Amino acid sequence: LATWPRLTEFLRRAATCASMKFPAASHAGTVAHASASVMAVPRVRLAHVPGAEFARTSVAQLRVVDRGRFVKFLGTVTRAGTVKVVQEWREFRCDACGNRFRLRASPESAYEFDLPTECASGEKRTAWDPKVKRPKTMKCHSKAFQPLPPGEDCMADFQEVRVQDQMQALTAGV
Repeated sequence: LATWPRLTEFLRRAATCASMKFPAASHAGTVAHASASVMAVPRVRLAHVPGAEFARTSVAQLRVVDRGRFVKFLGTVTRAGTVKVVQEWREFRCDACGNRFRLRASPESAYEFDLPTECASGEKRTAWDPKVKRPKTMKCHSKAFQPLPPGEDCMADFQEVRVQDQMQALTAGV
């Protein structure tokens, strides 16, 4: 997209300018200066974003293909829920072979984790087979998994916002 390089350059120049004004901010995390605090890692809120490739004229024009993409539309926020902290990632361990894997919870499933039907480690182990009286090599097919303690990197903020089209964007109904 043609607008991203310009945005990246603008943010780089703004961060350089802020680090020159408050040089201690880049070393100490935050610094108090004249009753204002400056963060070493700035948080950016985009407003008045140019580019027709992002624009939608109404909320009704949003489609499934827009999921995970940057879009711009005008509307009125009718309800905003509270900001919640949810666990987006969780690490699990197979009880049989000890294989560790990470799963991501999706918002569509109310941030529940869908465990696999069996261990996908592919690890082979040897066990004695009493029927044929020799060792037999088997793959792990365990269905028992234990969740491991979560870390801070697996949490995310979540907020539901309901948006209504502006009156000018609505077409006449039947």
